[in-house]
Amino acid sequence: MRSAIAKLPRNLYSSARVRELEPVLAKRQGVLMWSLMEQAGEAAWQRLRQRWPNINTMTVICGRGNNAGDGYVVARQAMEAGLEVRLLQLQTNRQLSGDARLAQKQFLSSGGHIQEATCEAIGTPDLIVDALLGTGFQGQLRLEVGQLVSAINDNGAPVMSLDLPSGLEADTGHVETVAVAADLTVTFVAVKQGLLTGQAASYCGDILLEPLCIGQELAQEEVPQSYKINYQDFLEHLQPRVADSHKGHHGRIAVIGGNHGMPGAVRLASEAALRSGAGLVSIISRYENLPLIQAGRPELMLWGSDIADIEVYQRVSWGQVVLCGPGLGSGDWAYHMWRVALNAERPLVMDADALNILAKHPQKRQDWVLTPHPGEAARLLGVETIEVQRDRFWAAQELYRRYGGVIVLKGAGTLIYDGARMLVAPVGNPGLATGGSGDVLSGIIASLLAQGLPPCEAAACGVCLHGEAADYAAEAGQRGMLASDLMPYIRQLVNP
Repeated sequence: MRSAIAKLPRNLYSSARVRELEPVLAKRQGVLMWSLMEQAGEAAWQRLRQRWPNINTMTVICGRGNNAGDGYVVARQAMEAGLEVRLLQLQTNRQLSGDARLAQKQFLSSGGHIQEATCEAIGTPDLIVDALLGTGFQGQLRLEVGQLVSAINDNGAPVMSLDLPSGLEADTGHVETVAVAADLTVTFVAVKQGLLTGQAASYCGDILLEPLCIGQELAQEEVPQSYKINYQDFLEHLQPRVADSHKGHHGRIAVIGGNHGMPGAVRLASEAALRSGAGLVSIISRYENLPLIQAGRPELMLWGSDIADIEVYQRVSWGQVVLCGPGLGSGDWAYHMWRVALNAERPLVMDADALNILAKHPQKRQDWVLTPHPGEAARLLGVETIEVQRDRFWAAQELYRRYGGVIVLKGAGTLIYDGARMLVAPVGNPGLATGGSGDVLSGIIASLLAQGLPPCEAAACGVCLHGEAADYAAEAGQRGMLASDLMPYIRQLVNP
Protein backbone atom coordinates (compact mmCIF):
# COMPACT_ATOMS: atom_id res chain seq x y z
CA MET A 1 0.00 0.00 0.00
CA ARG A 2 1.35 3.43 -0.93
CA SER A 3 2.43 5.31 2.19
CA ALA A 4 0.04 8.24 1.60
CA ILE A 5 -2.95 5.90 1.40
CA ALA A 6 -1.78 3.96 4.45
CA LYS A 7 -1.94 7.19 6.47
CA LEU A 8 -5.55 7.94 5.54
CA PRO A 9 -8.16 7.37 8.26
CA ARG A 10 -10.10 4.13 8.36
CA ASN A 11 -13.58 5.60 7.93
CA LEU A 12 -14.85 6.07 4.37
CA TYR A 13 -18.01 7.96 3.39
CA SER A 14 -20.36 8.58 0.52
CA SER A 15 -19.97 11.97 -1.12
CA ALA A 16 -23.69 12.73 -0.81
CA ARG A 17 -23.62 12.21 2.93
CA VAL A 18 -20.56 14.43 3.34
CA ARG A 19 -22.19 17.20 1.28
CA GLU A 20 -25.36 16.86 3.35
CA LEU A 21 -23.52 17.13 6.66
CA GLU A 22 -21.08 19.91 5.78
CA PRO A 23 -23.53 22.83 6.32
CA VAL A 24 -25.02 21.17 9.41
CA LEU A 25 -21.65 20.73 11.10
CA ALA A 26 -20.41 24.14 10.00
CA LYS A 27 -23.49 25.83 11.42
CA ARG A 28 -23.08 23.94 14.69
CA GLN A 29 -19.54 25.29 14.98
CA GLY A 30 -20.59 28.79 13.96
CA VAL A 31 -18.57 28.61 10.75
CA LEU A 32 -19.80 30.05 7.46
CA MET A 33 -19.61 27.79 4.40
CA TRP A 34 -17.46 30.48 2.80
CA SER A 35 -14.96 30.07 5.64
CA LEU A 36 -14.94 26.32 4.99
CA MET A 37 -14.08 27.00 1.33
CA GLU A 38 -11.28 29.32 2.44
CA GLN A 39 -9.93 26.59 4.74
CA ALA A 40 -10.03 24.06 1.91
CA GLY A 41 -8.21 26.30 -0.53
CA GLU A 42 -5.58 27.34 1.99
CA ALA A 43 -4.98 23.74 3.06
CA ALA A 44 -4.59 22.65 -0.57
CA TRP A 45 -2.17 25.51 -1.19
CA GLN A 46 -0.01 24.40 1.73
CA ARG A 47 0.03 20.81 0.44
CA LEU A 48 0.96 22.12 -2.99
CA ARG A 49 3.93 24.06 -1.62
CA GLN A 50 5.14 21.04 0.35
CA ARG A 51 5.01 18.80 -2.71
CA TRP A 52 6.31 21.27 -5.31
CA PRO A 53 8.30 23.96 -3.43
CA ASN A 54 10.18 25.24 -6.49
CA ILE A 55 7.41 25.90 -9.01
CA ASN A 56 7.04 29.37 -10.52
CA THR A 57 4.08 29.07 -12.87
CA MET A 58 0.71 27.43 -12.37
CA THR A 59 -2.50 26.95 -14.35
CA VAL A 60 -5.70 26.56 -12.33
CA ILE A 61 -8.68 25.18 -14.24
CA CYS A 62 -12.07 25.82 -12.65
CA GLY A 63 -15.52 24.48 -13.34
CA ARG A 64 -18.75 26.01 -12.13
CA GLY A 65 -19.46 24.52 -8.69
CA ASN A 66 -17.97 24.78 -5.21
CA ASN A 67 -14.92 22.90 -6.44
CA ALA A 68 -14.22 25.94 -8.61
CA GLY A 69 -14.36 28.11 -5.48
CA ASP A 70 -11.62 26.01 -3.90
CA GLY A 71 -9.59 26.53 -7.07
CA TYR A 72 -10.00 30.29 -6.91
CA VAL A 73 -8.75 30.31 -3.32
CA VAL A 74 -5.67 28.28 -4.29
CA ALA A 75 -5.05 30.61 -7.23
CA ARG A 76 -5.28 33.70 -5.02
CA GLN A 77 -2.91 32.20 -2.44
CA ALA A 78 -0.41 31.32 -5.16
CA MET A 79 -0.63 34.77 -6.75
CA GLU A 80 -0.11 36.49 -3.40
CA ALA A 81 2.96 34.28 -2.85
CA GLY A 82 4.46 35.62 -6.09
CA LEU A 83 3.69 32.80 -8.50
CA GLU A 84 2.60 33.45 -12.06
CA VAL A 85 -0.95 32.16 -12.14
CA ARG A 86 -3.12 31.51 -15.16
CA LEU A 87 -6.76 30.88 -14.26
CA LEU A 88 -9.03 29.18 -16.76
CA GLN A 89 -12.79 29.16 -16.24
CA LEU A 90 -15.40 27.03 -17.98
CA GLN A 91 -18.14 29.11 -19.58
CA THR A 92 -16.94 32.57 -18.63
CA ASN A 93 -20.15 34.01 -20.07
CA ARG A 94 -22.08 32.57 -17.11
CA GLN A 95 -21.75 33.85 -13.55
CA LEU A 96 -20.78 31.56 -10.74
CA SER A 97 -23.11 31.39 -7.76
CA GLY A 98 -22.85 31.24 -3.98
CA ASP A 99 -19.49 30.96 -2.26
CA ALA A 100 -17.70 30.13 -5.51
CA ARG A 101 -18.76 33.55 -6.81
CA LEU A 102 -17.32 35.19 -3.69
CA ALA A 103 -14.03 33.31 -4.13
CA GLN A 104 -13.90 34.48 -7.75
CA LYS A 105 -14.45 38.11 -6.72
CA GLN A 106 -11.64 37.94 -4.16
CA PHE A 107 -9.31 36.51 -6.79
CA LEU A 108 -10.16 39.35 -9.16
CA SER A 109 -9.79 41.93 -6.38
CA SER A 110 -6.28 40.62 -5.73
CA GLY A 111 -5.32 41.39 -9.34
CA GLY A 112 -6.15 38.08 -10.96
CA HIS A 113 -7.40 37.61 -14.51
CA ILE A 114 -9.73 34.97 -15.94
CA GLN A 115 -9.53 33.29 -19.33
CA GLU A 116 -11.93 30.94 -21.06
CA ALA A 117 -10.91 27.32 -20.41
CA THR A 118 -9.64 25.88 -23.68
CA CYS A 119 -7.07 23.21 -24.41
CA GLU A 120 -4.67 25.70 -25.96
CA ALA A 121 -4.94 28.11 -23.01
CA ILE A 122 -3.42 25.63 -20.55
CA GLY A 123 0.04 26.59 -21.74
CA THR A 124 3.24 25.04 -20.35
CA PRO A 125 3.03 25.62 -16.57
CA ASP A 126 5.10 24.03 -13.85
CA LEU A 127 1.89 22.70 -12.30
CA ILE A 128 -1.81 22.29 -13.15
CA VAL A 129 -4.52 22.52 -10.48
CA ASP A 130 -7.68 20.62 -11.36
CA ALA A 131 -10.78 22.30 -9.89
CA LEU A 132 -13.16 21.36 -12.69
CA LEU A 133 -15.66 18.95 -11.18
CA GLY A 134 -16.65 18.12 -7.62
CA THR A 135 -17.85 15.08 -5.74
CA GLY A 136 -21.37 15.30 -7.14
CA PHE A 137 -20.25 14.38 -10.65
CA GLN A 138 -21.59 11.16 -12.16
CA GLY A 139 -21.70 9.70 -15.64
CA GLN A 140 -20.24 11.00 -18.86
CA LEU A 141 -18.29 14.20 -19.37
CA ARG A 142 -19.57 16.76 -21.83
CA LEU A 143 -17.49 16.77 -25.00
CA GLU A 144 -15.70 20.06 -24.29
CA VAL A 145 -14.91 19.03 -20.69
CA GLY A 146 -13.61 15.66 -21.85
CA GLN A 147 -11.34 17.38 -24.36
CA LEU A 148 -10.05 19.67 -21.62
CA VAL A 149 -9.35 16.71 -19.32
CA SER A 150 -7.47 14.94 -22.11
CA ALA A 151 -5.41 18.08 -22.70
CA ILE A 152 -4.51 18.22 -19.00
CA ASN A 153 -3.34 14.61 -19.14
CA ASP A 154 -1.34 15.22 -22.32
CA ASN A 155 0.29 18.41 -21.05
CA GLY A 156 3.14 16.77 -19.15
CA ALA A 157 2.96 19.07 -16.12
CA PRO A 158 2.25 17.50 -12.72
CA VAL A 159 -1.36 17.80 -11.58
CA MET A 160 -3.01 18.38 -8.21
CA SER A 161 -6.74 17.63 -8.07
CA LEU A 162 -9.00 19.24 -5.49
CA ASP A 163 -11.28 16.77 -3.65
CA LEU A 164 -11.03 14.21 -6.48
CA PRO A 165 -9.80 13.97 -10.07
CA SER A 166 -12.37 15.44 -12.45
CA GLY A 167 -14.21 12.69 -14.30
CA LEU A 168 -13.95 10.17 -11.45
CA GLU A 169 -17.11 9.22 -9.56
CA ALA A 170 -16.54 9.80 -5.84
CA ASP A 171 -18.71 6.95 -4.57
CA THR A 172 -17.67 4.19 -6.97
CA GLY A 173 -14.22 4.97 -8.35
CA HIS A 174 -15.63 4.57 -11.87
CA VAL A 175 -14.53 6.57 -14.91
CA GLU A 176 -17.08 6.53 -17.72
CA THR A 177 -14.97 8.22 -20.39
CA VAL A 178 -11.84 9.99 -19.19
CA ALA A 179 -10.60 11.52 -15.94
CA VAL A 180 -7.74 13.72 -14.84
CA ALA A 181 -4.68 11.64 -14.01
CA ALA A 182 -3.52 13.45 -10.87
CA ASP A 183 -0.18 13.16 -9.16
CA LEU A 184 -1.76 14.34 -5.90
CA THR A 185 -5.38 14.46 -4.79
CA VAL A 186 -6.22 16.61 -1.78
CA THR A 187 -9.64 15.61 -0.54
CA PHE A 188 -11.61 17.54 2.05
CA VAL A 189 -13.53 16.77 5.27
CA ALA A 190 -13.62 12.96 4.81
CA VAL A 191 -12.29 10.31 2.45
CA LYS A 192 -14.87 9.33 -0.17
CA GLN A 193 -15.01 5.57 -0.60
CA GLY A 194 -14.65 5.60 -4.38
CA LEU A 195 -11.13 7.04 -4.14
CA LEU A 196 -9.77 3.68 -2.97
CA THR A 197 -11.19 1.13 -5.39
CA GLY A 198 -11.52 0.32 -9.07
CA GLN A 199 -10.20 2.77 -11.63
CA ALA A 200 -9.41 5.37 -8.96
CA ALA A 201 -6.03 3.71 -8.45
CA SER A 202 -5.03 4.88 -11.94
CA TYR A 203 -6.13 8.49 -11.48
CA CYS A 204 -5.76 9.73 -7.89
CA GLY A 205 -2.02 9.53 -7.40
CA ASP A 206 -1.17 10.16 -3.75
CA ILE A 207 -4.23 10.99 -1.65
CA LEU A 208 -4.12 13.39 1.28
CA LEU A 209 -7.03 14.28 3.55
CA GLU A 210 -7.63 17.77 4.88
CA PRO A 211 -10.45 17.38 7.46
CA LEU A 212 -10.86 21.15 7.94
CA CYS A 213 -12.68 22.25 11.07
CA ILE A 214 -15.57 19.77 10.74
CA GLY A 215 -13.92 16.52 9.72
CA GLN A 216 -13.20 15.29 13.23
CA GLU A 217 -16.78 15.85 14.36
CA LEU A 218 -18.10 14.06 11.29
CA ALA A 219 -15.86 11.05 12.00
CA GLN A 220 -17.06 10.91 15.59
CA GLU A 221 -20.78 11.16 14.83
CA GLU A 222 -21.42 9.61 11.44
CA VAL A 223 -21.40 5.87 10.73
CA PRO A 224 -19.09 5.26 7.76
CA GLN A 225 -20.32 3.64 4.55
CA SER A 226 -17.18 1.49 4.45
CA TYR A 227 -13.79 1.00 6.10
CA LYS A 228 -10.24 1.05 4.78
CA ILE A 229 -8.12 -1.88 5.96
CA ASN A 230 -4.48 -2.89 5.73
CA TYR A 231 -2.12 -5.59 6.96
CA GLN A 232 -1.37 -3.83 10.27
CA ASP A 233 -5.05 -4.07 11.23
CA PHE A 234 -4.76 -7.85 11.57
CA LEU A 235 -1.54 -8.33 13.50
CA GLU A 236 -3.56 -9.35 16.58
CA HIS A 237 -4.65 -12.44 14.64
CA LEU A 238 -1.05 -13.43 13.91
CA GLN A 239 0.20 -14.13 17.43
CA PRO A 240 3.12 -16.53 18.09
CA ARG A 241 2.16 -20.17 18.48
CA VAL A 242 1.99 -21.71 21.92
CA ALA A 243 5.01 -23.79 22.85
CA ASP A 244 3.21 -27.14 22.99
CA SER A 245 1.23 -26.78 19.73
CA HIS A 246 1.16 -29.50 17.09
CA LYS A 247 -0.01 -29.74 13.49
CA GLY A 248 -3.53 -30.66 14.52
CA HIS A 249 -3.91 -27.29 16.26
CA HIS A 250 -3.46 -25.32 13.05
CA GLY A 251 -6.14 -26.63 10.80
CA ARG A 252 -6.74 -29.29 8.16
CA ILE A 253 -7.62 -28.15 4.63
CA ALA A 254 -8.94 -30.24 1.77
CA VAL A 255 -8.23 -28.61 -1.59
CA ILE A 256 -10.22 -29.73 -4.64
CA GLY A 257 -8.99 -28.86 -8.12
CA GLY A 258 -6.52 -29.66 -10.85
CA ASN A 259 -8.43 -30.91 -13.87
CA HIS A 260 -6.69 -32.10 -17.05
CA GLY A 261 -3.58 -30.01 -17.69
CA MET A 262 -4.11 -27.68 -14.69
CA PRO A 263 -1.97 -28.88 -11.78
CA GLY A 264 -0.36 -25.48 -11.15
CA ALA A 265 -3.35 -23.68 -9.66
CA VAL A 266 -4.09 -26.29 -7.01
CA ARG A 267 -0.38 -26.56 -6.15
CA LEU A 268 -0.08 -22.80 -5.68
CA ALA A 269 -3.20 -22.59 -3.52
CA SER A 270 -2.10 -25.50 -1.36
CA GLU A 271 1.44 -24.26 -0.86
CA ALA A 272 0.10 -20.83 0.06
CA ALA A 273 -2.13 -22.49 2.66
CA LEU A 274 0.91 -24.20 4.19
CA ARG A 275 3.05 -21.07 4.03
CA SER A 276 0.37 -19.07 5.83
CA GLY A 277 0.26 -21.53 8.70
CA ALA A 278 -2.12 -24.42 7.96
CA GLY A 279 -1.16 -27.59 9.81
CA LEU A 280 -2.14 -30.11 7.12
CA VAL A 281 -3.21 -29.75 3.50
CA SER A 282 -4.59 -32.57 1.38
CA ILE A 283 -5.22 -32.18 -2.36
CA ILE A 284 -7.88 -34.07 -4.26
CA SER A 285 -7.02 -33.95 -7.96
CA ARG A 286 -6.88 -36.07 -11.09
CA TYR A 287 -4.34 -38.91 -11.01
CA GLU A 288 -2.32 -37.51 -13.88
CA ASN A 289 -1.49 -34.36 -11.89
CA LEU A 290 -0.18 -35.96 -8.71
CA PRO A 291 3.53 -36.26 -9.68
CA LEU A 292 3.65 -32.66 -10.91
CA ILE A 293 1.90 -31.32 -7.81
CA GLN A 294 4.11 -33.13 -5.33
CA ALA A 295 7.41 -32.49 -7.08
CA GLY A 296 9.41 -30.21 -4.83
CA ARG A 297 6.69 -29.97 -2.17
CA PRO A 298 6.50 -33.31 -0.35
CA GLU A 299 4.65 -31.75 2.59
CA LEU A 300 1.44 -31.80 0.56
CA MET A 301 -0.79 -34.85 0.91
CA LEU A 302 -2.41 -36.09 -2.29
CA TRP A 303 -5.38 -38.16 -3.30
CA GLY A 304 -6.02 -38.94 -6.93
CA SER A 305 -9.44 -39.70 -8.34
CA ASP A 306 -11.07 -39.50 -11.71
CA ILE A 307 -14.52 -40.12 -10.24
CA ALA A 308 -16.38 -38.50 -7.35
CA ASP A 309 -16.94 -41.59 -5.20
CA ILE A 310 -17.41 -42.25 -1.48
CA GLU A 311 -13.64 -42.24 -0.87
CA VAL A 312 -13.37 -38.78 -2.34
CA TYR A 313 -16.19 -37.63 -0.09
CA GLN A 314 -14.37 -39.06 2.93
CA ARG A 315 -11.13 -37.38 1.92
CA VAL A 316 -12.88 -34.05 1.51
CA SER A 317 -14.75 -34.43 4.80
CA TRP A 318 -11.40 -34.95 6.55
CA GLY A 319 -10.74 -31.25 6.06
CA GLN A 320 -11.93 -28.75 8.63
CA VAL A 321 -12.12 -26.28 5.73
CA VAL A 322 -12.62 -27.07 2.05
CA LEU A 323 -11.13 -24.99 -0.76
CA CYS A 324 -12.72 -25.71 -4.12
CA GLY A 325 -11.91 -24.23 -7.49
CA PRO A 326 -8.22 -23.79 -8.38
CA GLY A 327 -7.77 -25.47 -11.74
CA LEU A 328 -11.12 -27.22 -11.34
CA GLY A 329 -12.05 -26.64 -14.96
CA SER A 330 -15.42 -27.60 -16.38
CA GLY A 331 -17.24 -30.76 -17.37
CA ASP A 332 -18.61 -33.73 -15.44
CA TRP A 333 -15.57 -34.31 -13.19
CA ALA A 334 -15.49 -30.64 -12.15
CA TYR A 335 -19.23 -30.54 -11.44
CA HIS A 336 -19.25 -33.75 -9.37
CA MET A 337 -16.22 -32.61 -7.36
CA TRP A 338 -18.00 -29.30 -6.77
CA ARG A 339 -21.02 -31.20 -5.46
CA VAL A 340 -18.78 -33.17 -3.10
CA ALA A 341 -17.41 -29.90 -1.72
CA LEU A 342 -20.93 -28.61 -1.10
CA ASN A 343 -22.08 -31.81 0.56
CA ALA A 344 -19.11 -32.10 2.90
CA GLU A 345 -20.80 -29.68 5.33
CA ARG A 346 -17.57 -27.83 6.03
CA PRO A 347 -16.75 -24.12 5.80
CA LEU A 348 -15.94 -23.45 2.16
CA VAL A 349 -13.73 -21.16 0.14
CA MET A 350 -14.89 -21.09 -3.47
CA ASP A 351 -12.67 -19.63 -6.15
CA ALA A 352 -12.10 -19.67 -9.89
CA ASP A 353 -13.93 -22.43 -11.77
CA ALA A 354 -16.04 -23.31 -8.72
CA LEU A 355 -17.59 -19.86 -9.04
CA ASN A 356 -18.39 -20.43 -12.70
CA ILE A 357 -20.21 -23.64 -11.76
CA LEU A 358 -22.01 -21.77 -8.97
CA ALA A 359 -23.22 -19.21 -11.52
CA LYS A 360 -24.96 -22.05 -13.38
CA HIS A 361 -26.30 -23.67 -10.20
CA PRO A 362 -26.93 -20.74 -7.83
CA GLN A 363 -27.55 -21.26 -4.15
CA LYS A 364 -27.11 -19.32 -0.94
CA ARG A 365 -25.32 -20.29 2.27
CA GLN A 366 -23.58 -18.43 5.07
CA ASP A 367 -20.59 -20.68 5.72
CA TRP A 368 -18.56 -19.89 2.62
CA VAL A 369 -16.18 -17.27 1.29
CA LEU A 370 -16.53 -16.46 -2.40
CA THR A 371 -13.55 -14.82 -4.11
CA PRO A 372 -14.56 -13.65 -7.61
CA HIS A 373 -12.59 -11.38 -9.86
CA PRO A 374 -14.78 -8.93 -11.83
CA GLY A 375 -15.38 -11.35 -14.70
CA GLU A 376 -16.48 -14.14 -12.38
CA ALA A 377 -18.60 -11.67 -10.42
CA ALA A 378 -20.31 -10.66 -13.67
CA ARG A 379 -21.15 -14.29 -14.43
CA LEU A 380 -22.52 -14.78 -10.92
CA LEU A 381 -24.73 -11.71 -11.34
CA GLY A 382 -25.69 -12.29 -14.96
CA VAL A 383 -24.34 -8.92 -16.11
CA GLU A 384 -21.40 -7.62 -18.14
CA THR A 385 -18.07 -7.06 -16.43
CA ILE A 386 -18.35 -3.32 -17.03
CA GLU A 387 -21.47 -3.27 -14.83
CA VAL A 388 -19.49 -4.79 -11.97
CA GLN A 389 -16.67 -2.30 -12.39
CA ARG A 390 -19.07 0.64 -12.76
CA ASP A 391 -20.15 0.18 -9.13
CA ARG A 392 -18.09 -2.38 -7.27
CA PHE A 393 -19.86 -1.62 -3.98
CA TRP A 394 -23.22 -2.46 -5.53
CA ALA A 395 -21.75 -5.64 -7.03
CA ALA A 396 -20.38 -6.86 -3.69
CA GLN A 397 -23.69 -6.16 -1.95
CA GLU A 398 -25.69 -7.85 -4.70
CA LEU A 399 -23.41 -10.90 -4.63
CA TYR A 400 -24.01 -11.19 -0.91
CA ARG A 401 -27.77 -10.79 -1.35
CA ARG A 402 -27.86 -13.64 -3.84
CA TYR A 403 -25.21 -15.99 -2.46
CA GLY A 404 -24.60 -15.07 1.20
CA GLY A 405 -21.41 -15.78 3.12
CA VAL A 406 -18.46 -13.43 2.72
CA ILE A 407 -17.80 -11.82 -0.65
CA VAL A 408 -14.26 -10.95 -1.73
CA LEU A 409 -14.54 -8.89 -4.92
CA LYS A 410 -10.98 -8.84 -6.19
CA GLY A 411 -9.31 -6.08 -8.17
CA ALA A 412 -7.68 -2.75 -7.42
CA GLY A 413 -9.11 -1.84 -4.03
CA THR A 414 -10.49 -5.31 -3.23
CA LEU A 415 -13.85 -5.24 -1.42
CA ILE A 416 -14.83 -7.61 1.39
CA TYR A 417 -18.50 -7.70 2.40
CA ASP A 418 -20.33 -9.95 4.87
CA GLY A 419 -23.75 -8.30 4.89
CA ALA A 420 -22.82 -5.96 7.75
CA ARG A 421 -19.41 -4.48 7.00
CA MET A 422 -17.98 -3.21 3.74
CA LEU A 423 -14.18 -3.31 3.87
CA VAL A 424 -11.93 -1.72 1.26
CA ALA A 425 -8.38 -3.03 0.87
CA PRO A 426 -6.28 -0.68 -1.30
CA VAL A 427 -3.35 -3.12 -1.15
CA GLY A 428 -1.03 -4.86 -3.58
CA ASN A 429 0.20 -3.71 -6.97
CA PRO A 430 -0.14 -4.49 -10.71
CA GLY A 431 2.46 -7.25 -10.37
CA LEU A 432 -0.42 -9.40 -9.13
CA ALA A 433 -1.94 -9.31 -12.62
CA THR A 434 -0.50 -12.73 -13.44
CA GLY A 435 -1.79 -16.28 -13.49
CA GLY A 436 -1.97 -17.95 -10.10
CA SER A 437 -2.24 -14.85 -7.91
CA GLY A 438 -5.88 -15.56 -7.12
CA ASP A 439 -5.04 -19.19 -6.29
CA VAL A 440 -2.47 -18.01 -3.76
CA LEU A 441 -5.06 -15.70 -2.19
CA SER A 442 -7.67 -18.45 -1.88
CA GLY A 443 -5.10 -20.69 -0.19
CA ILE A 444 -4.24 -17.99 2.35
CA ILE A 445 -7.91 -17.35 3.17
CA ALA A 446 -8.62 -21.07 3.59
CA SER A 447 -5.59 -21.38 5.86
CA LEU A 448 -6.61 -18.51 8.13
CA LEU A 449 -10.15 -19.89 8.27
CA ALA A 450 -8.81 -23.30 9.29
CA GLN A 451 -6.67 -21.65 11.97
CA GLY A 452 -9.77 -20.26 13.63
CA LEU A 453 -10.32 -16.78 12.26
CA PRO A 454 -13.99 -15.88 11.67
CA PRO A 455 -14.85 -15.87 7.95
CA CYS A 456 -14.84 -12.11 7.38
CA GLU A 457 -11.60 -11.66 9.34
CA ALA A 458 -9.99 -14.57 7.47
CA ALA A 459 -10.97 -13.04 4.15
CA ALA A 460 -9.89 -9.50 5.05
CA CYS A 461 -6.64 -10.58 6.70
CA GLY A 462 -5.90 -12.85 3.75
CA VAL A 463 -6.42 -10.06 1.22
CA CYS A 464 -4.15 -7.69 3.15
CA LEU A 465 -1.46 -10.28 3.76
CA HIS A 466 -1.53 -11.22 0.06
CA GLY A 467 -1.22 -7.57 -0.98
CA GLU A 468 1.60 -6.90 1.47
CA ALA A 469 3.50 -9.95 0.23
CA ALA A 470 3.03 -8.70 -3.33
CA ASP A 471 4.54 -5.34 -2.41
CA TYR A 472 7.64 -7.06 -1.05
CA ALA A 473 7.88 -9.26 -4.15
CA ALA A 474 7.48 -6.22 -6.42
CA GLU A 475 10.64 -4.62 -5.05
CA ALA A 476 12.44 -6.66 -7.71
CA GLY A 477 10.03 -5.31 -10.34
CA GLN A 478 6.34 -5.73 -11.09
CA ARG A 479 6.81 -6.95 -14.63
CA GLY A 480 7.74 -10.62 -14.62
CA MET A 481 6.54 -11.17 -11.04
CA LEU A 482 5.18 -14.69 -10.46
CA ALA A 483 2.50 -15.84 -8.04
CA SER A 484 5.06 -18.19 -6.47
CA ASP A 485 7.31 -15.19 -5.72
CA LEU A 486 4.93 -14.33 -2.87
CA MET A 487 5.60 -17.53 -0.90
CA PRO A 488 8.65 -16.50 1.18
CA TYR A 489 7.02 -13.20 2.07
CA ILE A 490 3.79 -14.88 3.11
CA ARG A 491 5.75 -16.92 5.63
CA GLN A 492 7.51 -13.79 6.86
CA LEU A 493 4.29 -11.83 7.25
CA VAL A 494 2.40 -14.48 9.23
CA ASN A 495 5.26 -14.30 11.76
CA PRO A 496 5.33 -10.56 12.53
